[in-house]
Amino acid sequence: MILENIPKDAPAYSEELFGPVFSFFKASSSDECIEIANDSVYGLSAVLFSKDISKAKKLALRIESG
Repeated sequence: MILENIPKDAPAYSEELFGPVFSFFKASSSDECIEIANDSVYGLSAVLFSKDISKAKKLALRIESG
């Protein structure tokens, strides 16, 4: 299941989901991307997709994930 742009007030945004679920968010800036990624109490994993590997590595260092 793919969930896209989940509202912050929806349980699926802040609760841990089990099963084959992919939460997909679009961000308009690098800072918004990091804000979304770090807005979780779990932080077990994170994935970042980018064509610019150098920029992706810099952003990855700012993500608080296991």
